[in-house]
Amino acid sequence: GKYVWANGDWFEGEWARDAFLEGKGRQTSKDGSVYEGEFGDGLRRGQGVMKYSNGDRYEGDFRMGRKEGKGKYVWANGDWYIGEWFKDTQHGMGREQMTLLQTTTQYEGGFSQGKRHGKGKETVVGGSTLKEGTWSEGIFKVVHKIAQKEM
Repeated sequence: GKYVWANGDWFEGEWARDAFLEGKGRQTSKDGSVYEGEFGDGLRRGQGVMKYSNGDRYEGDFRMGRKEGKGKYVWANGDWYIGEWFKDTQHGMGREQMTLLQTTTQYEGGFSQGKRHGKGKETVVGGSTLKEGTWSEGIFKVVHKIAQKEM
């Protein structure tokens, strides 16, 4: 069936127990964002894909309506993160790729509340190691390996 909320959001899919979203379905927000995947107790739960109206995309696990578990997020500009999520935020082990000023770097390591945290390594894609060490709340703190050019 289909249900339309007063705010303009709508859902089309499977139902259970007096209008609780249950099973597989598609939810469209009035801003144009679309979620397709599994629902439980009226919330996004299980595997799903969220396509945001700004061009970003997340594919992976959902719990209690939030990104939680393992998943991949790709920003509209092509940057990406693959790894663990907790309460809609990168949290745990993961890998990200970002391009800034025509330099593309990858980081692999720990994240906490959306920021690099714990041991990790940052490299230039196809090139040298920039930093290898420990991050704290997104800031590089302790050097374990000095930047070097690979031959």
